[in-house]
Amino acid sequence: MKIVMCKKHKIECSVPTTNEEFYSGKWHEDIMRIQTHAEKFPQCKMRFRNVNE
Repeated sequence: MKIVMCKKHKIECSVPTTNEEFYSGKWHEDIMRIQTHAEKFPQCKMRFRNVNE
C-alpha cells in the first residue's frame, strides 16, 4: 500500500500495490478521487510515500 498526497490541496489517498489489495476493491473511491483531482488540477504534483513512513 502506498499513500498519494497533494500537499497543495491537502488530499491523501491510499493506493493498492499488491494484486490482493487491488482485487479486493476496497480502495476504489480513493483511486477515483486521485483521478478526478488529476483531471481537475493537472498542474499538481502527486507525491507517493509508503504507509509505514
